[in-house]
Amino acid sequence: MKKVSRFWARALIALTIVGVALVIIGAVVVVAWMVMIGAAMFLSSFVIKYIVMVCPECGWRGLPPQWSSRKKRHCVKCGKPIEYDR
Repeated sequence: MKKVSRFWARALIALTIVGVALVIIGAVVVVAWMVMIGAAMFLSSFVIKYIVMVCPECGWRGLPPQWSSRKKRHCVKCGKPIEYDR
């Protein structure tokens, strides 16, 4: 069975958090380049979520990312458990 890459799941989480933080800080301090970079990072997290994060069983795009393997996640569409590498 093919596994989902944990690298891309972690990249998705990190880009989302850093992107939102940069947009908020840039808006408060009124720094346009910080807002633009934050928005680009946030939008790139959507690209990773809907292009890279694919269910190996049914092919549904948009799997929920998972940083560690403490809790089992399941595909929203088919209900199969998602298995990450490493």
